[in-house]
Amino acid sequence: MGSVTFNVSDEAGTPITGAKVVMVAYSTSAIAKSPLSSWLGMGQTNTYTAYTDSDGKATINFADTVLGFDYKYTVSANGFETQKGTGNVGYCYCHFNVYVTMPEIYTGATSGTSSGSSGGSSGCPPGFSMNNTGNCVQNPYANTTGEISNWFQEHETAILIVAVVIVLFTILMVAMFR
Repeated sequence: MGSVTFNVSDEAGTPITGAKVVMVAYSTSAIAKSPLSSWLGMGQTNTYTAYTDSDGKATINFADTVLGFDYKYTVSANGFETQKGTGNVGYCYCHFNVYVTMPEIYTGATSGTSSGSSGGSSGCPPGFSMNNTGNCVQNPYANTTGEISNWFQEHETAILIVAVVIVLFTILMVAMFR
């Protein structure tokens, strides 16, 4: 069985307790969509829900890793912007971490000190912009923690095939020139 731990914190790195984490796992491979896989109960879309503890961690266990799967997640908490993301779990029974930083929703109630163009015409402080509901929210930024390991997990099969081809080619070349 594999697992994923969502590590949820605010922008200062303080863990957020009680954040709702919803992860939807689904397979996009042809093997997972085959009738045999459906009959065995593999390759289906599964939804998992967990809540962060006092350390800002929510762990989800899953058995979908036999065929690998893609996932989407949504993390929400009162007073914070909802965060969404996607990823891929390769063909492994492994544990991995997802780090989610949640900006606070800025209501503008304590503002009023922005001057000139630093706050923009929306009345929001620097680094914030007005969303559709009239609240100031922090401008988004990318969280690239684990991107390299995710790339290897996403391309695991292709790397394995290339390695096998190289080994077979080497054996063939040695056999031809003996």
